[in-house]
Amino acid sequence: MDAQPFLEALVHREIAHQYMGHRLRFGLSRELFSSAGVDPGTALLLRALQNRIPRALPNGILDLGCGTGTLGLSLAAAAGAALHATDRDALACWFTARNARVNGISACAASIALGVHAPFTARNVPRADLAVSNLPAKAGAPVLAEMVRTLAARGDVAAVVIVQPLRQFLEHELEKSRAEIIDRRTTSQHLAVVYRHPDGTASGVSNGAPGEDEEPLLPSCYIRGRHHFAGPSGDYELTAVHNLPEFDSLSYGSQLAFRIIKRTRPGGAMLFWGVGQGHIPVAVAGRKGSHPLYIADRDLLAVATTATNLEASGRDTPATPLVVPTLSLCAETVPAGSLRWMVVQSAPSSASLWEEELLVTADALLSSGGHLMIVSRSTALARLERACRQRFSPVDSVRSRGYRVDLLVRKR
Repeated sequence: MDAQPFLEALVHREIAHQYMGHRLRFGLSRELFSSAGVDPGTALLLRALQNRIPRALPNGILDLGCGTGTLGLSLAAAAGAALHATDRDALACWFTARNARVNGISACAASIALGVHAPFTARNVPRADLAVSNLPAKAGAPVLAEMVRTLAARGDVAAVVIVQPLRQFLEHELEKSRAEIIDRRTTSQHLAVVYRHPDGTASGVSNGAPGEDEEPLLPSCYIRGRHHFAGPSGDYELTAVHNLPEFDSLSYGSQLAFRIIKRTRPGGAMLFWGVGQGHIPVAVAGRKGSHPLYIADRDLLAVATTATNLEASGRDTPATPLVVPTLSLCAETVPAGSLRWMVVQSAPSSASLWEEELLVTADALLSSGGHLMIVSRSTALARLERACRQRFSPVDSVRSRGYRVDLLVRKR
């Protein structure tokens, strides 16, 4: 299955950007941060680094939380340096790699990782001459503190930008880690700081090979705690994380999905897309079972959290994690016609080819008579209803407060 048309449909704007004499072009997306242009925080940090960019940095640049790559690729072009970019969002990594190709930057590696933690892979994040990040304001204080420390441990020089409401937080973290401030720039909206740690590492962060002191699946800085929830087959417990919804209560979509699950009792080989904290996979498949189970999402944090919660539930057969930028790429791993159930939680953008991709993928992966359950906004499912009549028959539908869950069966 060719996923390229579905990915390219997410490029909603191409912009021109100039930095230190280099003319660059970036594809942007409504699905990712700063979809209208180069973020003002990124622009401020680039200005702060303009006098510190030598040519041909031997160990290159690390961009932590790369998004579409505007920060890291601008610096790599100006320095003639290799770029290692990481993001927990597989779509962000795809955009960074795409924008590197558009701009002729061949020395670019984009890795899906939780900071420098990369569960499900053996990839290491190398030490760099310069480590940078446009710090994500909504990540949660423990995650941001980890990023500030990690950058100083992975780069000879680190540089970050953060929104003004978190200025005191950043200054406190830098003071606590005994960072040496090299430069700082402020605007009414952002604070940018260039810093390093005097002995080349940050307190509390290993400076050795990635993986030595890291947790194998879900880094502790992301964890909020354990919470109890009411599911379709009784109560269940979940480890909830920062920066994902439904950490202490269920969304309307999940509540509606549980109503259908209680009536139908899904089983057999299953794929879950858009897993979030893992509520639906744990409630449905957390019990012991031997059938193949795939948990898939753009967001590595969602997949790692769901995998952690399924493991804690005592399931015999481990789930197969899939962290991919778009649903159709699941077909590269899941055998055609092998699934009895697909459960898709999604909030599509209006410019995407969501309906076509969903139906083509479900048609390819579901066995005859297999079930497709879709959790989304009512408006999106109303559009999908008209498109699916040739391939699927309706079985059940519930809706409330702008949300809707449809259960369809693949025609024989």
